Amino acid sequence: MMKIGILTFHRALNYGAFLQAYATKSFLRSKGYDVEMVDYWPKAHADYVNRRKLTANTWIGKLKQFFFHALNTPLFLKRRHKMNQLRRQYFGVGSTPLYKTGEELRTTDYDVVVYGSDQIWWNHAVYSSKIEYDKTYWGYYLPGKTKRIAYAPSMGIIDIHEEDKDFIRKSLKNFNRLSTRETSLREALLPYTDKEIITVLDPVFLPEKDFWIQQVLPRQIKDPYLLYYSLIPSKESYSHAVQLAKAKGLKFVEVAAKVRSFRPSPDLIQTADAIEFLSLIYHADYVVSTSFHGTAFSIILEKEFCVVGLGKQSGRVVSLLAQLGLDNRFTDNPYALDTIDYTAVRERLNKLQHTSRNYLLSALTKE
Repeated sequence: MMKIGILTFHRALNYGAFLQAYATKSFLRSKGYDVEMVDYWPKAHADYVNRRKLTANTWIGKLKQFFFHALNTPLFLKRRHKMNQLRRQYFGVGSTPLYKTGEELRTTDYDVVVYGSDQIWWNHAVYSSKIEYDKTYWGYYLPGKTKRIAYAPSMGIIDIHEEDKDFIRKSLKNFNRLSTRETSLREALLPYTDKEIITVLDPVFLPEKDFWIQQVLPRQIKDPYLLYYSLIPSKESYSHAVQLAKAKGLKFVEVAAKVRSFRPSPDLIQTADAIEFLSLIYHADYVVSTSFHGTAFSIILEKEFCVVGLGKQSGRVVSLLAQLGLDNRFTDNPYALDTIDYTAVRERLNKLQHTSRNYLLSALTKE
């Protein structure tokens, strides 16, 4: 049986990072493949996830940050513990080899490695102070016989510097098949390769809707509620979410993307794990989000939603909404939006899912 490894950000505390990795693994397993996460976790990654830096410029500011960090630490540790439990349960972390450097991947015996999704091709100090790409995510170090497939990788803000062009041109040659999650990244990479690059959906769209519903936990919030999920901090989106909740007669509930400055509030959920996050979206009556995956799961679970306050990080969400005819859900004025016609959305989504699934499955079997 073909042995497949998935190389992505599966250990990040980010909900979307976990769920997209879980989606890829679950979809491939449903097709009968032997699949596991490639547990690549260098020190720079761990330091980034666990960092508690004091960034203030003054001693008074640093003292305040230290105080808030001390208050936040129990919440942070609780959330990290819950996410670690999910990784052990769903990804087998702890029971498979841990690779702390890309060089260690030379000993792996995968027939195929699927790279992505998430922002694995992002440059500029994602996990360290160095301004460089992580070659591990660009097809290096694996044994020569291993097939390399890029499935829906992203680059975040696309910023290819002159000194990076040769690296990208050389690195794309490592892959047997290429795809991107955003059309904008596909267009940015086309000048650096003669290979075909197609745009596919994020992995969370690979499984059917019913798969995600089966993961959902029982409802915990009794009252009808609006869920606000802000991955990118935005006063604008927070204000709109609060006002929309009032206008619609819904309870306001916020799930924090990151544990932040101590703020005791019954409406703020800071220690949810990824499955609890999914469940909060499923049971919500309306969703306001500044997150790609908050948007994606609102669509998958057919929720009423809007996206506001993304700023320069809007590319991924705008690309997805345009493909599904939902452009108007990205708005500065969410108060006059019509109810979403999910019959039309579903028809468009089904076609895109068919293309994405076929790309991945054919890439596994074809040279």
